[in-house]
Amino acid sequence: MIKKDYIKNYIYQILKNEYGYNENFITYSTRIDYIFSNIRECFSKNDFYNNLEKKFQIEINNLLRENFSVIEDIVVFIQNHSKYPEKGFIKEKVIEIIKNELNINDEYKIDLDSRIDNVFIDNNGDSLDKVTVILSLENEFNIFIHDEDSEKWNNIDDIVNFIYNEIENVITSITAGTGIDISNNNIPTYIAPKAIVTTSANPFHYGHLDLYNKAKEIFPDVKVVIAQNSDKSKSVNLKEHMDCYDIPYEIIENETIADYCKENGITHIVRGIRNGVDAEYELKMDFVNKEINPDVQTIFIPTSDTYSNVSSSTIRELLKYKKYDIVKKFMREDAMVKYIHHQHLDTETAIKEMAEKFKLNF
Repeated sequence: MIKKDYIKNYIYQILKNEYGYNENFITYSTRIDYIFSNIRECFSKNDFYNNLEKKFQIEINNLLRENFSVIEDIVVFIQNHSKYPEKGFIKEKVIEIIKNELNINDEYKIDLDSRIDNVFIDNNGDSLDKVTVILSLENEFNIFIHDEDSEKWNNIDDIVNFIYNEIENVITSITAGTGIDISNNNIPTYIAPKAIVTTSANPFHYGHLDLYNKAKEIFPDVKVVIAQNSDKSKSVNLKEHMDCYDIPYEIIENETIADYCKENGITHIVRGIRNGVDAEYELKMDFVNKEINPDVQTIFIPTSDTYSNVSSSTIRELLKYKKYDIVKKFMREDAMVKYIHHQHLDTETAIKEMAEKFKLNF
């Protein structure tokens, strides 16, 4: 049975290289709809599924195509229905490629014992044809064939064994360092990753919300975790402020994010990157987090252009000078009022006036 990681890796490669998918990775829980909102417009779902049908020699009917929800749905279906990469399947594809490239008719027999040189001589194949065959094999099986490897091939069986071993090597490299044992088809039960978007929420704004929504497209289980940071703000009650956004969140105090992840089974930390300064800081924090909790991974997502110049500190400065009409472009109006109230940035009278102005119940 073909390994799940190999299928997922192949899907990512065709999405990235052929369809212009603009994300740096996919997970088993990445949503199909999200993927197709991030590929070149000239391609469709049918193009994608037709490619998979050809690659894995299966049929994916229209009902299945419409009902696949996440990448794992596709991977499991292929794993259960495809014979790839069994040696018998590889043999059939190798012979098919050689016959197609050399224009060999069906009457000419090729089997595992057939010598490669004889096949080319019998069918007027030259060195350029050999190169074309190798390129077709690389494309078909998603592998790279070095010249020194192809020169060792004597018969068709040598090609089949080489390709089979290369596919196994690819799978091994994918899972190297992950603790996954892939020997004897010992594939572990899929465990969905859990992610958190971390912020001080001082205040929480649309840039944070945009990052959370992006994370939801990647991870099946994600929430916002707010670490009360004495360097950024005095300890305030942000609950009413955060409740305005109607998203899952948790406020933690006196605990590192890395320790929180370890205690709560969090696999990924999601952080937004606006510029080079952010990147330098986040890389340092990633190093510290891994020192505390080596199992947690940090995912960096570029900030959308709309919010690339928005920061909590900028919003606080605007609030200080009562630039409410500007601030409301970057955060919910009710959240703004409640944040101001909790931070005591204005008088009760001013807060009531703001609530009336923005037609809020407060």
